[in-house]
Amino acid sequence: MNIFTSGLLSIILIIIIAHYAISLKIQKKLYNDGKSPNLFLGIILIICMLSLFIPFLIKHYYNIKFTTTGEIGDIIGGSTAPILGIIGIIVTFYAFWIQFKANILQQNEFARQDKATKIDRFESKFYSFINIHRENVRDVEIAKKIIGRKAFLSMFNELRYTYLVTEEFYFSKYNNNINIKISDDVRYNISYCVFFFGIGRNSSKIIHDLIPSKYSLFTTGLIKHLIELKKNFNKEVQKIAVQGIEFEFKLQYVPFDGHTTKLSHYIRHLFQTVNFVDNYSVNTIDLAEKKKYMKTFRAQLSIYEQLFIYYNSLSILGKPWIELKDRDETLLEKYTIVKSIPLPLADFYIKPKDMFKNEKNLSGDDLFEWDTIKNRISEL
Repeated sequence: MNIFTSGLLSIILIIIIAHYAISLKIQKKLYNDGKSPNLFLGIILIICMLSLFIPFLIKHYYNIKFTTTGEIGDIIGGSTAPILGIIGIIVTFYAFWIQFKANILQQNEFARQDKATKIDRFESKFYSFINIHRENVRDVEIAKKIIGRKAFLSMFNELRYTYLVTEEFYFSKYNNNINIKISDDVRYNISYCVFFFGIGRNSSKIIHDLIPSKYSLFTTGLIKHLIELKKNFNKEVQKIAVQGIEFEFKLQYVPFDGHTTKLSHYIRHLFQTVNFVDNYSVNTIDLAEKKKYMKTFRAQLSIYEQLFIYYNSLSILGKPWIELKDRDETLLEKYTIVKSIPLPLADFYIKPKDMFKNEKNLSGDDLFEWDTIKNRISEL
């Protein structure tokens, strides 16, 4: 009886300790599938508790005195000891298993905390980028009267005007000269450099240095033409005819002064922000999450900012936007950065749908939402 009782008490003690261990805070996470060891341990505990009453049941129903019938006690002890031993082994193994699972849980918790810390760092830097972008937009100023987002509307009109003036000059002066053939790409890049750097004593030097010398005759002639336009500029409607098509412009300031001081840090910061998100470890921020962050970023951009980003990417100054390098698709496509541009406004040089042949990126996202908006109207 003493061996029997002490064995039972030992097993019960092991069960209580194991049950206490798994009822700690980790229990909820270890068994998040809805299954719990409580039922299993409870059954074992009930069996062991009931087994304590076996001698009393025998004594009550068979009127046996255990003080004179040691054989019965030996039978009970010999019968229950193996069962209790097996139960002890099971419970001991179960306790080790719980510790093993707890160690795994602890490792996963450390990994989760590490990932959460990295995400916090990412978001802190990402949202600081957005704040800097907003400050950059507020700081843009033209002629001390066009400030903030409105400036991008004016600058887009100036870029379009500069390009069409360049086209008009080329087709009226050089198109019939078989010795001077300048591609559309070169003409656009010359006009973009004029828009970005402006013309003047120092600015013209930059343009001549960037554009290959074989186009110097055209570049020099164009700059002289633009200087004359600048001298005689008025704020009335400007008319330009390119290959029989007439365009009208009304600029609120004298063009061709350049926007380097306004746009250099603005466009660099934009690219740095997108590049930061794109290069961040996918183990911390996967592609789907990156696109959500970039959607938030795109929401900060007006349609004229997106138009400017698009036309900047077509120039030699903005090529990284549309370079593949080690990517499967360009940054503009991957994150649909210029998704909101009204396509009819992008009506010069290479149009967006001609630049990006596919309507969707590799993830199946629409590159432009203009057609979707049109379809909604047609369904009314």
